[in-house]
Amino acid sequence: RGKFHPAEIREFFDNIDSKAIIVADIPEVELSPDPNDNPILGTAIAGHADLIVSGDKSDVVALRQAAGIPILIAREALSRLRIPG
Repeated sequence: RGKFHPAEIREFFDNIDSKAIIVADIPEVELSPDPNDNPILGTAIAGHADLIVSGDKSDVVALRQAAGIPILIAREALSRLRIPG
C-alpha cells in the first residue's frame, strides 16, 4: 500500500478549496434507505460529481449510482483514478 507523507496530506487539505465546488439548490432525493445519506447524494448530484466514494456498503454503495454518478468504495475509486492504494 502506498502511503502519503504528512506534508503531502497537509498540502492537499491546504489547497482543497481550490478544487471545491460550492453548490446551491441541492435537490431533495430519496435514493438511500438511510435518510441521512440523501442530502449527501443530493449535493453530489447538484455538483455534477464525477463519482461518489462511500464505505457504506449496505445503503449507499449498494445503490451503485445516483443520477448516473457512479458510487464506489475507496479502493475502486483509487483504481479508477489510478492512484496506488
